[in-house]
Amino acid sequence: TIVHYASHDKPWNTYSISRLRELWWVYRDLDWSEIAFQRSDLNYFERSNQSKKQVMLVTWSADIKHLEYLVQRLPDWHFHLAAPCDCSEELTSLSQYTNVTVYQNVLHSRIDWLLDDSIVYLDINTGGEVFNVVTRAQESGKKIFAFDITRKSMDDGLYDGIFSVERPDDLVDRMKNIEIE
Repeated sequence: TIVHYASHDKPWNTYSISRLRELWWVYRDLDWSEIAFQRSDLNYFERSNQSKKQVMLVTWSADIKHLEYLVQRLPDWHFHLAAPCDCSEELTSLSQYTNVTVYQNVLHSRIDWLLDDSIVYLDINTGGEVFNVVTRAQESGKKIFAFDITRKSMDDGLYDGIFSVERPDDLVDRMKNIEIE
């Protein structure tokens, strides 16, 4: 199968939101002989989900408490940062880390896809909730962690952990101790 990307939004653009972007990145470095002779062994989902430690957050705001600190302290976790708008330089600069993917102008379907792949949702951004994502994360059975000053709900039962914004290491320790199935 050959996929042609006809729009200006190509999957190799840094902040592309095109369909099948992840598929393109999975297969881009494959040699043709690997594709031709090992077709039965190729499995997109096995190749794309090499790490089970996926965490996401959705934000309208660039004010995300201790995000860079968490990214640096949790290198074995992959952070998916999604925004339904263009992201500030402060957020896009986090793409320098290999464990961060930034999704600008994200659509509902992409949020659902990211939620499906993630095991943790972080409610650590200031401002309003985006697209009811905290409730959607709970309904999807994700662990939800928040800082005391960023939580979108006063219902403690919604969260698997509420941490003092003054002690981000407590959140780091909790995430390091999560058992991955």
